[in-house]
Amino acid sequence: MKKSLIALAALAAVTAASAQSTATISGTFGAAYQSYYNGGAASSTSGATATSTNKGFTQTDASVAVGVSEDLGGGLRAAASVQFAQNPLRGNGVVKEDSSLTLSGAFGAVAYANTRSSNTAIGSHVFASWMPVTSMYSTGNVDSRVDVDNFSYTSPELIKGLKLGYTFTEATEGVATSAAKINTFSATYSDGPLAAAVAYKSYNASAAGTNMANRSEMFVTYDAGIAKVGAGFSSKLTSTGSALTAYGVSVPMGAITLGVNGASRGALNFYDAGVVYALSKRTSANIMIGNFEGGDNAGSQTRIGIKHTF
Repeated sequence: MKKSLIALAALAAVTAASAQSTATISGTFGAAYQSYYNGGAASSTSGATATSTNKGFTQTDASVAVGVSEDLGGGLRAAASVQFAQNPLRGNGVVKEDSSLTLSGAFGAVAYANTRSSNTAIGSHVFASWMPVTSMYSTGNVDSRVDVDNFSYTSPELIKGLKLGYTFTEATEGVATSAAKINTFSATYSDGPLAAAVAYKSYNASAAGTNMANRSEMFVTYDAGIAKVGAGFSSKLTSTGSALTAYGVSVPMGAITLGVNGASRGALNFYDAGVVYALSKRTSANIMIGNFEGGDNAGSQTRIGIKHTF
């Protein structure tokens, strides 16, 4: 009897300890028939050379993300995540640019993330187009991305839906003392059908280069039920350049969703459009088309594929 009680006590202790921490595994796999035409400059994203056409079957997505979180007591919680990925935009193996560590509580959240730089205006892209070449960040398009280290603070809700944030970015990822630094002050709002965000970025000389010393970015989205729409804006990259405008529309019709995303910055512009058919909660078939142009860099892409998430 005594041994049984000891065993039950031990089991209860293990169960209680495990209840304080959780682990999750998620991922995506996709494949498609793809046709890509590059009518101008070479694209490192697609691997195409100038004025070329690539057609055939391809693996579009293959990634696994592992996340862990732990209740530290006293209202504190720690969480960490890392992603294993293999696709044209990420490379192979453990991807540092998708890893993070967060400590959260009543004070808000502080976090470190090794990630990729992003423009707040992309929040307007409410349609999941899954197109890497004709996209906001494709080579020679309206914006670009680099690997970065982010250290951030996000406040708790100040009023319903509203949070403030600050992010310090080292824009030369992996360097012990990064010369390029960015300070970002932001505000986000999400309540019911309305969501919005604004960000003000201040660059030091090494990060700015020939760019502006500061930049303003924003987006707003509204879900009207019959459709979700978004609009975004980002100020000039250079004193002689152009501002960026972005948009997105997603229209659900039962198992079918129609949508389009787009953005432009002066002569640089792109759009992605398509239809997604949900075969289940996790698996969907899609038909996507896209086009981008600007200067001597122009091209188009078509995909007919299937994607599964878990």
